Amino acid sequence: DGAVRIAQADAAAGRVSWMSFKVPYSWAEMAAGKGDAWAADLTRRLGATGGTVWVAFHHEPEKDGVIGDWVAMQRHLSPVVHGAAPNVAFSMIVTGWNQFYGPSQYSMANVWPGDGLVDVLGFDIYNEYGWVRNGVSSTETVDLGSQYFAQIQAFASAHDVAWGLAETGYTNASSDIDPQWIARSYDQMVAAGGQGDFGAQV
Repeated sequence: DGAVRIAQADAAAGRVSWMSFKVPYSWAEMAAGKGDAWAADLTRRLGATGGTVWVAFHHEPEKDGVIGDWVAMQRHLSPVVHGAAPNVAFSMIVTGWNQFYGPSQYSMANVWPGDGLVDVLGFDIYNEYGWVRNGVSSTETVDLGSQYFAQIQAFASAHDVAWGLAETGYTNASSDIDPQWIARSYDQMVAAGGQGDFGAQV
């Protein structure tokens, strides 16, 4: 109900809703069809709001379970969503770092469910400069344009899928040394072929 209310408000304001849902069953059970009725009902209710809604299921799956089951779930749920409402797009959201710099099991080749299934491919990539983890403050800055967007666009072009940043953000410390990072990252994304605005977490 809360998601429907948000989608209604977004539609009234002319915004695109991009929502991610945890699923009611395991990834393997969802891939086997146990959650089809739930996913179809959710999609129909969001579609009835009249706005454009992008839906993802279990964003940032890395380390949350068997990644092959997650991929199988994406492959299975895509036609369920596509068949339930024409104004609801199927998306998948990953961290980005794991796909391009992390373990091979999370590479784009290994998490991709197949061409023609995903309407929007999303990435959650942050600038962690100043982020304190285990008592240590990160000194690594991130330039999304040079470190990510060329690779993302190459994959998106090869697989004919739209893409964008689902989440991004930076710390106060990062803003202090580079106050134009958010604006520059947006411009870099659009220049590389990324879609629309993104939700920034600061």
